Amino acid sequence: MVLHGCVFVVYRIKNGVWSGIHSESRKEEMMRRILSSAFLCIFVCAASAASQTSEIDKLQAEVVRLYQEKRFKEALPLAEQLLKSCEGAADKDGKLTESALLNLARIYSELEQYGQAAECYRRILKIQEAALGGDTKELVPTLSGLAVADQDLGQYSDAVIALQRIIGIQEKYAGKDSAEVAQFLLLGAHSLRQAHNRPDEAIQYERRAREIHIARGLPCPLSSGVSVSSIICAMVLATTKTRTGASG
Repeated sequence: MVLHGCVFVVYRIKNGVWSGIHSESRKEEMMRRILSSAFLCIFVCAASAASQTSEIDKLQAEVVRLYQEKRFKEALPLAEQLLKSCEGAADKDGKLTESALLNLARIYSELEQYGQAAECYRRILKIQEAALGGDTKELVPTLSGLAVADQDLGQYSDAVIALQRIIGIQEKYAGKDSAEVAQFLLLGAHSLRQAHNRPDEAIQYERRAREIHIARGLPCPLSSGVSVSSIICAMVLATTKTRTGASG
């Protein structure tokens, strides 16, 4: 098997206390912690004998090294160069481009260039949807990254759209009354409250989340002074392969 742009992504949502928080600024920070913990690390590994791909491999390695060293300004021009190289390569299934866009999105986010980060995530979504469909669980990390970027831009209505898609996916794979759905309902409710003229929708989301928690015997996240038990922990391993030389 020959792997190109194999991206190892740890997608984790931390435990937290939602109830008892009345300050909107504190809720905003909680929201960011929960969602922006997606993509905690990026590890790219590649192997190829082709000279063009070898150059891409070198760029990938340098981008990852600088990212891990938190030298984001230095990593940015190399990440942009990497994307151009991947777009110009024989990348029929878009996997090299997807990998490069993911690296670039994270760097943009670290540099607080949220508009560019959101655009990268939207491009990644198009590639993934073309390959996997529009409601597969593999989309959750990308949709989470997009929701974070939209929130950072103050575009809460757009963040709600991404979160609603995540809720639909979680309903399909984890069940409509799952704890995963309940927690994303709470996240959606927060964004709905930040969006103008949408408090009624937020209340509906919170009510449904409360009902799920009660039905599952979980601490109610909307009761004063009660902690949210365990928000969501998930690990997503996203690997990309070229068709040439790939197997099994």
